[in-house]
Amino acid sequence: MTDLENWVAFGSPQECIDKLRAFVAAGATTITLRLTGYDQEKQFKRVTEEVLSAFL
Repeated sequence: MTDLENWVAFGSPQECIDKLRAFVAAGATTITLRLTGYDQEKQFKRVTEEVLSAFL
């Protein structure tokens, strides 16, 4: 596992959900969301609909 994999959730929506759940299980109470794609509005919509909705 690389340092990036230890600290960042990336990949498919399900991979991101799994990684975020692991962060929460490890005690994380705050998550910083940083969008790096070209179309950030589209990416934000996708993240909220496909990833963050799993935590509501």
